[in-house]
Amino acid sequence: MSNKLKPTDVPLFMQSLDFGKFAEKLSLVLSEVAAHTGEYGMGKKVGKVNLSITMARMGSEGNQLLLSHKIEKQVPTARGKATEEDTTETAMFIHAGGELSDSPPLEDLNGQANIDYGDIRPIK
Repeated sequence: MSNKLKPTDVPLFMQSLDFGKFAEKLSLVLSEVAAHTGEYGMGKKVGKVNLSITMARMGSEGNQLLLSHKIEKQVPTARGKATEEDTTETAMFIHAGGELSDSPPLEDLNGQANIDYGDIRPIK
């Protein structure tokens, strides 16, 4: 692993999870919990939104991960609370410095250029 970490572009990362559906679900959950908390959140009744991302290595090379991402919500209601969770998975690539992306890196984790064999043409 490289000692120089490269930050992941979080807005782009969020849009990549579940092909953009994760960000869409999150925006709706935030609005729903806010609206119900505003209406029913008296005393100890609070709304909650929890996000969790679990990463598991895919394959033997270690340059791709399977991310399991979960949204959990707790919504205050007139008579208590309602809870729900939604879990989906997305495959992501690890770029140099640990940056995550949905596209394969142009170089491997050691900085060596990857060759796209589709562009090699025979010499005439």
